[in-house]
Amino acid sequence: GNKRGLDRISKMFQNHGIRCTAVVSSDLVYDNELMSKLRDLKNDEEWEIGAHGLNNSSKRHGFQTYSEETQAVEDCIQLLGGAFDNDKPKTWLSPGFSVSTSTSDILLDAGIENILDFVDDDVPFRLIKDNGDGKNGEDFPPSVLCLPYSMETNDFSLVLTRHLSPKDYASALESHIE
Repeated sequence: GNKRGLDRISKMFQNHGIRCTAVVSSDLVYDNELMSKLRDLKNDEEWEIGAHGLNNSSKRHGFQTYSEETQAVEDCIQLLGGAFDNDKPKTWLSPGFSVSTSTSDILLDAGIENILDFVDDDVPFRLIKDNGDGKNGEDFPPSVLCLPYSMETNDFSLVLTRHLSPKDYASALESHIE
């Protein structure tokens, strides 16, 4: 699970000198053991803590009103920020690929700089917020960096849908980055 896997994967990345982003649901702030490990990784290994919504069971963004979605994003960011010395997450991955037409603007307004939700390209790209004038009164309009998400390595796609064993899933991940 997350606790044992986190130990193993952090050692592997540490051995290779790789800093990571742990994308975390804010409900995990109540798990003292896991939070202690994440704080150590953030402070000692310079990991970034990204946000993954409140949890994977709540009402999805695509089914929320604008105000509900805004509140859910704010709650998640506040909970995680409070758990990490008010260092609020700058990276976001929506739970269950639940993106609405407002999600990107809500995240940008909340201070998110990187979104991991989109599977529509192989290279990073910027989404630009347009407040009607295209610039929002600035030299450059506000934007957020979208880092591609690969469905070819998604756990749901490979383990739950294609029924890959843990060994085969690991092999698929290795093949993807080689």
